This record gives sequence, C-alpha cells and structure tokens, in this order.
Amino acid sequence: MQIRPAKESDIPGLAETHIAAWQAAYRGLMPDAVIDAQTLDNRTAGWTKTLTDASRGNLACLIDDRIVGFSSFCKSRDQDANSGEAELVAMYVHPEFWRCWPGSMPEDF
Repeated sequence: MQIRPAKESDIPGLAETHIAAWQAAYRGLMPDAVIDAQTLDNRTAGWTKTLTDASRGNLACLIDDRIVGFSSFCKSRDQDANSGEAELVAMYVHPEFWRCWPGSMPEDF
C-alpha cells in the first residue's frame, strides 16, 4: 500500500473510487436521485477543480498502482484553531477494500 499526494493522473481513479463509495455507503440514506447524479463526468470535473485548489491537500491510497482510497484536508475553519491545524474534509475507501487488512485483499484483486 502506498499513500502519497494525489496528482492529475489519479483523477479517473479518484472519481471511480468516490462514486463507488457513495453508492455503497449512502444508498438508502440519501435519495436515489442524489446518488445516481454522481457520474464519472461530474466527479472527474470535481476532482480536477479540487486538485487545483491551493487551499486543499489531497492524498491518494494505492495498491498495485490502483487508487483504492483518498483523503482531502484543508486549514481548519474553526475560529479558535491554532495555526497549522488542519480539517479532514473527506475520506473514502473503495468498497471492495472495506474491512480488508494488508495481506487479506480481495481474491480477484
């Protein structure tokens, strides 16, 4: 497993992981129309914008060069935050890798 700053070439994998995680985690909790509106085109556009936002940091988690998770963070927006404190904005893992530990990856991976 490798965790590193996300880069432009990661966008397709970030978008695919983001969509898969939304579909698995939020179906039944949010209206289907909201879940189904998460398309590869709009998630790709979103990630293109996110990776060019200087106020955000983004990490990609890869296994064998495949994006399987990510996190995004920014400077803390709390009024009483100290300088250098960050806020986790998003963290998602592809559902194929939920409940997996190193050495116990899905058989078809």
